[in-house]
Amino acid sequence: MNSPERAAGLVAAARQRHETARGKALSALRGLDASGAPVNMSTVARAAGVSRAWLYRQADLRNAIDELRQTRPPPGHSSTPSAQRATVGSLHQQLDTLRARHAELQAENHRLREALARELGQRRSDPSPAISVAPSTMAPAANVEDMSTTTTSLVAPVVYNPRCR
Repeated sequence: MNSPERAAGLVAAARQRHETARGKALSALRGLDASGAPVNMSTVARAAGVSRAWLYRQADLRNAIDELRQTRPPPGHSSTPSAQRATVGSLHQQLDTLRARHAELQAENHRLREALARELGQRRSDPSPAISVAPSTMAPAANVEDMSTTTTSLVAPVVYNPRCR
């Protein structure tokens, strides 16, 4: 192989490496943009596996990175307009409302569990098939096994956890 052939091969290899690095940088830039990750020379270089110096020498890539940096809000800045952001007072009000609703639901759940326990206790102690619950909502259990199945399906099983005291 003579010197001009070698030079042509080296130039072709350098061009191929350049195009490969360029493709990786563009792919990294698109990926960072799509994921919402910070876009700057360091993050693009790290994601593409190229040097920052190489990125700075590529004018079009540098311009694309700068453009993305300018169009994105800075870290910690919310894109929600200030008029639509919740204030601390409104968040406290929401929290208080949710806590009150949670307490109501807990009390209702407790009342329903007690009513269910009373009803099941009456069914077990009274051999007659009379039921105080409307037939459309609950069919009478024919035997104890059916009542156990009904109880299991209506009341969540309690699991003992020795770490919780």
